[in-house]
Amino acid sequence: VRLVKATSKLRPRSWEGEASHLVHEGTGRWRVSGSAGSGVSSLLIDTVIERIKQGWDPSSLLIIATSKEAASRLRHEISELVSQMDYVSQGPLVRSVHSLAFALIRDASDDDVRLITGAEQDAVIRELLRGQAEDGRGGWPPEQREGLRMVGFARQLRDFLLRAVERGIGPAELQELGAQYDRQNWSAAGQFLQEYKQVMNLAGSHSYSASELVTAALAGPEPRQMYRGVFVDDAQHLDPKSAELISKFLPSAELAIIAGDAQQSIFHFRGANPEFLKKVEVDHELIL
Repeated sequence: VRLVKATSKLRPRSWEGEASHLVHEGTGRWRVSGSAGSGVSSLLIDTVIERIKQGWDPSSLLIIATSKEAASRLRHEISELVSQMDYVSQGPLVRSVHSLAFALIRDASDDDVRLITGAEQDAVIRELLRGQAEDGRGGWPPEQREGLRMVGFARQLRDFLLRAVERGIGPAELQELGAQYDRQNWSAAGQFLQEYKQVMNLAGSHSYSASELVTAALAGPEPRQMYRGVFVDDAQHLDPKSAELISKFLPSAELAIIAGDAQQSIFHFRGANPEFLKKVEVDHELIL
């Protein structure tokens, strides 16, 4: 076995015109858009690398990806490009929206804060539904009561509650909407959400599901740390509350890039909305 020094497979990219200006000298707030394969993410990455080369503290840069998987891809490429540089950061350079929200909640709280997994949340929901079925509780319509014991019903309820929580709709608001639009199952879901929250509070720690993180972060105090550079990739996949959270960091940024392709907003069923990408106020707009 012979050990050899790893070499990066990435090659330096060259940019022209406004793109080159953004990479090397750009300031203010930019919207960068382009179709798949046009180089939007690459331009964002190269701008980050150039700022680090210029002496910006990596800890002053906030790079947001809209999912854990996307954050991993960005982190891998950036890590390869900075591997030969004198690079030190006090925290992760690339975060998902939920990672950012969790960090904000943890920094603002003196209590034990933990993130529960989807499997844990599914188990709690199924147990509570089983209890409602056995006790005849919950206010569910008669035609849905048989479904309370079914795995599929629990999953559909979880998805429904995730979308509600992502939009800042709590138990009381959900019950009001059910009464307003004569949707008994919405009101029942609101009652269920209230019971779920009570059960989770009894656990002795502040436990959050991924969908609750952003709303909880927005309800907390203003962030203690602001960033010199804010970079958001695939902004078309953000839900409205995530966009609201990221917007808190834009006013103080010397350089902010909101990047994406509104035509590729394919996660509407998860609450994604391209309006932030299309309507956020910017100083410059670049289409690749």
